Amino acid sequence: MCYKVRMPFYYFFTITCFYTIGILMFIPNFSCLVTLSVNGSVEDILEKGTRLLASGKFEEALLLYSDAIGMSKLNHDTGASAKISEIHKLQNQWEDARKLFGNSEYREALTLLDKLVESVDYAEELRELRARCYLSLGDVQKGLQEMRFGVHLTNDNREGLLRISQIMYDTGFAVQAVNELRECLRLDQDDKACLSLYKKVNKVAKAITATQEALEAERYSDCIKKASEIVKFESSNPEYANQANISLCHCHAKAKSADGVSYCESVVQHYPESTEFQLYQAEAYINADRFQDAISTYQKILEHESNNQKAKEGMKKAQKLLKASNRRDYYKILGVPKSASKKDILKAYRKMAAEYHPDKFQGEEKVQAEKKFVLISAAKEVLTDDEKRTQFENGVDPLDPEQQAQNPFGGHPFNGFPFSHMHPFEGAHFEFHFG
Repeated sequence: MCYKVRMPFYYFFTITCFYTIGILMFIPNFSCLVTLSVNGSVEDILEKGTRLLASGKFEEALLLYSDAIGMSKLNHDTGASAKISEIHKLQNQWEDARKLFGNSEYREALTLLDKLVESVDYAEELRELRARCYLSLGDVQKGLQEMRFGVHLTNDNREGLLRISQIMYDTGFAVQAVNELRECLRLDQDDKACLSLYKKVNKVAKAITATQEALEAERYSDCIKKASEIVKFESSNPEYANQANISLCHCHAKAKSADGVSYCESVVQHYPESTEFQLYQAEAYINADRFQDAISTYQKILEHESNNQKAKEGMKKAQKLLKASNRRDYYKILGVPKSASKKDILKAYRKMAAEYHPDKFQGEEKVQAEKKFVLISAAKEVLTDDEKRTQFENGVDPLDPEQQAQNPFGGHPFNGFPFSHMHPFEGAHFEFHFG
């Protein structure tokens, strides 16, 4: 006899109870009724149950496996009974994982979830719980990867896309968050929550992208400008302050700017084991004429990496600069920073040359002006010649006869000028050409 009812779940639970306590003789009596709840063969039902199990829909899967048991009339083992036992085990594991997560036992929860995901690999809730364990343990990359996988299991999942976008943004992944928000707006361009977050995140993402592009193109002044915008757009999140500091440290160092020290010190404090950032910090110290600090930084690197070639070369450079620090500084003579362009150097030279032109002075003042003018000209000669400027920045004065043994003008007290044995402006009008 078959029964038509509107509450098939009642019979599902009845079957489960009978099966559990071993009273199998009653199960066939419900087989025709259970068959009404599904369509297809036993094999089709089992296949659908497997898909539901993988999606974490345990109750629905249990119903189908019970259907399969009823339809088979116990003539052969369909494997459904084993699946029912497996589901009960998985349900208990999932509940235990939730409790462990709630108690902040993230590593233990993750161990259980790793076992669960072997069978339940398409459940968004499980993936999100697993992702939150990774995030809580500090593995941001794995956490976001896991969460993104879970969110994209469901079609038109704007709520999930918004959720992962916020987490991505909060953990410093603004560029990736923009991509998820664009997907949300593609599904519904009027989604207020996604649109509001998109407007905020996109500003930061654009600044980060522009900073990276400028850095890769070696446009260091642009890099510094764009990196400063990151903090301007997002001042409350330390993740973005740290990203900005990394770029500012790198770009100031490469631009030979003395302003990079504080940024590099902050980055090294955040990443004390990073050799790369320590090398940038040493460069920043050199740019700021803090040669002893640079030497100490290189020594620290070499203590752990004795064959680090960059540290060895940097050490030699810093030692040369320290030794030469009491000698004349061509940058200071012209009053320009080490990051000055050739255009800025020529501009400063013209201004100072006009100010100290010997024709403007008389007597002893003229003698002093002539000496000053020689220094100004020397500074211009060195700093506008790429090769000589590089030598000077590496601790070698290209106009110093002691350091330039092969210099054809070596030995003159005015460091390389062939006319330095006499007053170059004495007895004749000197015509100065700005160039």
